[in-house]
Amino acid sequence: MTAHLFMRAFRHSRCTQNLVATLGCHQRTTRSFSSAFTCNDSTNDSPKLSLLGVPSDHGQPNTGVAAGPAAIRCAGICQRLAALGWDVHDAGDVRYPEKSLDPIGGDVDRAFAIGQGGFELSNKVEESVRSSDATLILGGDHSISIGSVAGILRATPDVGVIWCDAHCDINTPESSESKNIHGMVLAFLMKLFKAHGDGAYQWLQDVPILAPEQVVFIAARSVDKAERMVLKKLGITVYSMHSIDKYGIGKVLEMTLDQLDNRPLHLSYDIDALDPVLAPSTGTPVRGGLTYREAHFVAEAVADTSKLQSMDLVEVDPVLAEGGVDTVQMAVELAASALGARIL
Repeated sequence: MTAHLFMRAFRHSRCTQNLVATLGCHQRTTRSFSSAFTCNDSTNDSPKLSLLGVPSDHGQPNTGVAAGPAAIRCAGICQRLAALGWDVHDAGDVRYPEKSLDPIGGDVDRAFAIGQGGFELSNKVEESVRSSDATLILGGDHSISIGSVAGILRATPDVGVIWCDAHCDINTPESSESKNIHGMVLAFLMKLFKAHGDGAYQWLQDVPILAPEQVVFIAARSVDKAERMVLKKLGITVYSMHSIDKYGIGKVLEMTLDQLDNRPLHLSYDIDALDPVLAPSTGTPVRGGLTYREAHFVAEAVADTSKLQSMDLVEVDPVLAEGGVDTVQMAVELAASALGARIL
């Protein structure tokens, strides 16, 4: 189902009627986001938040994930963040080219389109990070983070990246069994291989390398053998679900933020970091994930540092499972927690 067909179904489903009744779904949120608009009447001293949608499913095989940005908007993300005091500017969508097969050191699907789209996204994100107090990027699958994090690195090369995900996404085209680029994002950003892409990735040559000490993984529990070898070789910090069981989520975030102290922060939040009971509508769910409160604590702890400059929210696929609406609502809640929502 394409994103366009999804939105027709999304507006007419019973579960979505309940969502609309609860949160509101304005006409502006049920069509293509090609132009920018401001969500609220703000004061001059309100912190500025820029929101970008990236309706791309190119990094994996499930087409419904392209509808993620529209669904999250429909669930009231702009209004929720505006209520927290943000001056929310929705900058519209960055649309990737049509899919194509393109080998980059292996039979990697859609590499050329992801490279071209990533370049445009990187420019948009760099501009946003330089001009806004915070930037929120809505995916789309996790391959969009090649572009978003590249733009962040150009603006703030010393950024600390918290990768909250069931997976480590550090395969290369040679090591990946699936050949899906959403599992290779950090290999691109850390330049662990030469991305040819028929010229589509030449722009990455001018992007600062993401160093191992700049990255911390949280909630990992599905890690390929080749990825384990790379993680150990590079000495990257990984707090798996075993680590969270052992230390508790509070200690894990304390150690994470100690390592990334004095850096601006980017939170790359894959919804599959959560247990599928809480967020079932995602392409690669893995049992044994974060609980509801653990998931929120990650976002809240990062927000408490006052150093969060940007966030990716990815892999929300509203049409993949019966819990699509619940997954979308969870995404809205997590973004709100990362941007200041609190119990008290």
